[in-house]
Amino acid sequence: MRLCAAVCVVLSQFTAFAIELNSALRRLAEEAAVFSRVAPQAVSEETLLQRVRNKPSRFQPRQGPAPDPGFRSRRIVSEYGYTTFEDSPGVLHELRRVIEVDGRPVRTRLEARTSLSLGMATRDDRVKRRMLREFELCGGRPWTVDSAV
Repeated sequence: MRLCAAVCVVLSQFTAFAIELNSALRRLAEEAAVFSRVAPQAVSEETLLQRVRNKPSRFQPRQGPAPDPGFRSRRIVSEYGYTTFEDSPGVLHELRRVIEVDGRPVRTRLEARTSLSLGMATRDDRVKRRMLREFELCGGRPWTVDSAV
């Protein structure tokens, strides 16, 4: 009899959890739908702080461990927004236009916002993909990221 009561209690708790989970998932789907509809209309500025691993030294000591190359900090300020491509209309992609890297200007804020807005509004996927590649090169200066701060 106690086993039956325990099973009933566990089942009732599981049912309540399943109902709460379903309502939470339904609400999450609603929020995702609103975000995917509104996101392509938003443009914002972002400051990204990162730690970048230094290149190892060409000098290698004959004895003992090699020195740790260490990390250096990077600060990237960019304008960003969301867009979709014609070949995948339901998938959002981030587009960015870098304004400055480590305090060195790449372009003005007005240039970045204007070119980003025009790139987001165009139907030409080649323009959007070129903007993605330019961000990977960070304005012509290649960089790699090991971990974000």
